[in-house]
Amino acid sequence: MQTTTIVEDLSRASRNMLDGAIAVTTGRLHLESPSEALGQILENELSALEYFRHELAHQVGILLVRMDSSVTAVYKEHELPEAEELGTPALELTDPIYLVVRAERETAALRALVEAIDSSLVDALSAHCGRIAPGLIHVDIIDQAQARRVVERAGGFRPPPTILVSRT
Repeated sequence: MQTTTIVEDLSRASRNMLDGAIAVTTGRLHLESPSEALGQILENELSALEYFRHELAHQVGILLVRMDSSVTAVYKEHELPEAEELGTPALELTDPIYLVVRAERETAALRALVEAIDSSLVDALSAHCGRIAPGLIHVDIIDQAQARRVVERAGGFRPPPTILVSRT
């Protein structure tokens, strides 16, 4: 009987999430191969990067819902410029992906899981583009009482986050 550690499981899951995000990018952009998509992602080509980052965020959301029963939904914050007149934000592959995780409560175990997922994603992505700094996934954990934050904004032009996955 073969046993694996959570680190090995997350390492495998991270490689699969990256491969999945590259595959989605390949399909969305109608490219010939995943290596062509990876090339565009590594060159920070905006369309490829947006598809890749969105799918990677979606995959992280699925993993969080599957691994922690207290997680009820995962949202992705929009990547907006600092001011309206700045136009489309310049993205780079290593820019943090901002997620909002709605959970029954924030726990040390959930925070540790988020950090472990981030670490394994950084390791997997570093295999493609050289060593990158930790912090690829930035997560704000909210409980049910704070859930209105994902629907309402106190002011300004910032839209609410996009729901990626929800426990139904």
